[in-house]
Amino acid sequence: MTQFKLQQKYGYPSRAMICLLTSLTLIPSSLATPVVETLLQTKTAWNGDAIAYPKGPPQITATLITLEQGEQTPYHCHPVLMMAYILSGSLRVETQDGDSKLLVKGDALVEVMNTPHRGTVIDGPAEILVFYAGTANAPHSVSPDSDEAALWECQHEHSPHVSETKMTDSAPVNATDYPEQQETP
Repeated sequence: MTQFKLQQKYGYPSRAMICLLTSLTLIPSSLATPVVETLLQTKTAWNGDAIAYPKGPPQITATLITLEQGEQTPYHCHPVLMMAYILSGSLRVETQDGDSKLLVKGDALVEVMNTPHRGTVIDGPAEILVFYAGTANAPHSVSPDSDEAALWECQHEHSPHVSETKMTDSAPVNATDYPEQQETP
């Protein structure tokens, strides 16, 4: 488009041209590089158990959990991979077997899978940003006393390692079922 046509269409000088030129002067000569801070990179849950991906159609869910001072969750299990980041407050997570971990603002962790555990807020309120990497058919949490517990292998006597028996398409499987994801020694 010629300058004359721009003048006729947008006025003189062209408002679009002025906006473009003004924005170009605000761009630094070198593009800004974002600051990237790795919060967590691990192959295990916080208690040392291997991470296992569930089998089935993938589904990612992000949640924000808020617990008040002194509040305690009931014992529960996660049949899917769960990563958490503590936004505020502090809490203690403990398994029925007695393993525990104190979490404070800024901590990131992969939660235990298929292992009954609970959280108790030490300094609240505690806000936790949680990401579940599961499947469309799998619950995020299961009570070890529920009828679902056996289906999702969430029982106190359960070994922390997932069995080779797959009960449904969305039941958990061992990471060893996917050799392409295994680290080469």
